Amino acid sequence: MKTIYDSNAGGWNDTEKMNEMFDKDMRYIVLLSYNYIGPGSESPKGASNDKYNNCSVICFTSFMFTFEETNSDYEIPVLYCYELQVTGEFRGQGLGKSLIESLKAIGKMHKMKKLMLTTYKDNTNATLFYKKIGFSVDEISPSKYISSSENEEIGTEQEGSSTLSNGWESEEFEIGYDILSIDLSFGSNS
Repeated sequence: MKTIYDSNAGGWNDTEKMNEMFDKDMRYIVLLSYNYIGPGSESPKGASNDKYNNCSVICFTSFMFTFEETNSDYEIPVLYCYELQVTGEFRGQGLGKSLIESLKAIGKMHKMKKLMLTTYKDNTNATLFYKKIGFSVDEISPSKYISSSENEEIGTEQEGSSTLSNGWESEEFEIGYDILSIDLSFGSNS
């Protein structure tokens, strides 16, 4: 994941990531794999004598209940997914989708209006995955404000002054991410 951060504006920052991970409002769902050491089995030399050994993370998601702006002048309650990671060998088995389904259920239970996340555009596998399971570009995503002729150039450095579709002028900007969301409002099909 660090590689993807580093390839985008802002890059990876250990301090910022640690602060985010240990924020008092951050919540996690973590799926672990344990190797069972049964009766009569010997633990590897130096391992504990617990009957479960070699714990490893298969996948996890971090999320927070928060408020997010809309195109209107008000904010709405959302469940914001900060990270969703699945270990390589476990990808393609439905674990990421299961984590998203869990987040949707949690969001609905707590009356959140949307499930939101940010994805880097050069993380094409993640972007395709999110869109396949129902996410779409949110109304507040920066790409919604770039005129259609410039929309194809998102994620590349733009030289000179550009005019955004909302009339703002922007000097050399780089937008390498999108904000995606799923509607969790009562009656939605999400």
